[in-house]
Amino acid sequence: MICLALVLTGKVYAGGKPGEVKPANQKAIAISAGWNHTCALISGGAVKCWGANQSGQLGDGTRDNRNVPVNVWGLVPEKNH
Repeated sequence: MICLALVLTGKVYAGGKPGEVKPANQKAIAISAGWNHTCALISGGAVKCWGANQSGQLGDGTRDNRNVPVNVWGLVPEKNH
């Protein structure tokens, strides 16, 4: 079992090690964990995921496992009206 933490600075920590969300000037504002993968909602509306991807659960169009966050395809940030 791995613990996840989202701190006020926008960094995501997994198992006590900091996760990097690129580009560095963006912050995670929410996180969600699956069985062996994690996703983060980034300020500005993008979603990035990393971890196991055998069923395509990372949403990057591949089935490649990812050790660093990758963009989820097909999501468009909602604009404020």
